[in-house]
Amino acid sequence: MKIFIFFAALTSIILTHQNSSANTSSSDTSYVLLSSDDYDYKNPQFDKSGESVNYSVFDCILTYEKWSSETNSKIAVRFMNHNSLGPETELSDSLSLNIKPAVAYKIVQLNPILNEPGAVVFQSNRNDNWDIYYSYYNSVNWSVPVQITSDTADETDPCIVAYSTNDLSFMIAYSRGKDIYLKNYFNGAWQNEINITETDTAECFSPTMTRAQFTGGNDFYIAYNRMNELSNKSIYYQRFSINTDGSVNNLQSRSVVQQNSQSNLRFSNGVNFTILNYDYDTLGRKSYFAAFIKFNGHDIRNQTYEYPGSNYNGTGSSHGDITSDYPIGYSLSSWINKYGDSTFIFIDNYDNGQLSTKFYIGDSTVKTFQNSSTKLVFGNLYRIRILWEKEVNGRTALYESFVDNGLTSINAQNEFNPENYYLSQNYPNPFNPKTIINYELHVTNDEFVNLKVFDVLGNETATLVNEKQQAGSYNIEFDGSNLPSGIYFYRLKTDNFIEVKRMMLLK
Repeated sequence: MKIFIFFAALTSIILTHQNSSANTSSSDTSYVLLSSDDYDYKNPQFDKSGESVNYSVFDCILTYEKWSSETNSKIAVRFMNHNSLGPETELSDSLSLNIKPAVAYKIVQLNPILNEPGAVVFQSNRNDNWDIYYSYYNSVNWSVPVQITSDTADETDPCIVAYSTNDLSFMIAYSRGKDIYLKNYFNGAWQNEINITETDTAECFSPTMTRAQFTGGNDFYIAYNRMNELSNKSIYYQRFSINTDGSVNNLQSRSVVQQNSQSNLRFSNGVNFTILNYDYDTLGRKSYFAAFIKFNGHDIRNQTYEYPGSNYNGTGSSHGDITSDYPIGYSLSSWINKYGDSTFIFIDNYDNGQLSTKFYIGDSTVKTFQNSSTKLVFGNLYRIRILWEKEVNGRTALYESFVDNGLTSINAQNEFNPENYYLSQNYPNPFNPKTIINYELHVTNDEFVNLKVFDVLGNETATLVNEKQQAGSYNIEFDGSNLPSGIYFYRLKTDNFIEVKRMMLLK
């Protein structure tokens, strides 16, 4: 089934610390989302492992920490949609430290009334050592948190990702000792844990996981830090899959992203493939990097090379409609910037011409954390919310801003009809080195047609058509003789239509 979606950049937040411009009705500045005289709100987390999740019916889950003192904190959850934030549910008491929540949410879209099952994992010292707990959401209520293992050693840094079975199933990863463990909750029961770094004598820690893009099955990536013999950190990642009986299969050999001082690993899938975000500290200055993970390796990009100061704690959010001029990576990315004596939250809205927005949150001594939601759809709009920590009256509050953009068809006066356009899959595919791209225009007036090819990093590799054309069927040859093997994307764009398809050059 073809989905004909059109992108219209309606608005974007326009605000800086000292110079602000007027906002239209569908944009906003920053404001307090959660604050209290009794609690510090910290570490907001969302599930961003889905390739393209439509929340037009369902909400997303926001989980966070509530600190009453330096030794007491709770884990709380709320459902969040395009326009509102739901009531709070506390998943733990305040008699211990409960920290580092992570959330997984299964969007099956079978029931238009109830939200679907989900789960939250977190780290707690209620037993005088660190243990991992989980709480399950059965579409109605959250369960009482249950300890995942009974091991007396500290277990830290939990992460979680959901996948498709007859019921909610999810995979959890965590650190214990010098190793990384996987544990699978499969159709209502825990399976035995797997030590994936058992043969590695180095210390491995801080895992993160996500679904692998474009695999058609239950395939995952896990990444983690590894401390080498010179006490330098590096990033390793592996890919694995889950069989129909819940067992783990095809745990591939480890790949190294970068050596030295990488930290703060976070997956959040881009439009068309998996992206691993991390901080890279060199010569005392941090930068926000991203590794674009492909089938046969990865490409590394400094996401903040244009920005002075230290840039870190970066992440991104995307949607799978692939309608913007940046069809490969994130629709939006955000990070923390320290420059001079100031600290800012930076936001790049790629769907609106790489517009950069910043919010001042304090001087250079400020400690903060920021994160962005997945897309939240309402009618012909989608919203991405950006949350960060900021002090208010001596307590840490969660501030929010959002970016609204449009998913909208051309109005009636433009006589738009999806049947007026058709973009076929290239043939042959895979190809070497030439392939044919066919498209059809069934229109009454000449239209300006643009057909371009992009690589997996979003770099334009060819412009095949850039002119006005009449109604008819067109066959365009693309020659990849001068390009390396890999995945490429071709985009057909007219005044009233845009669509992207994927192709593979295999030499």
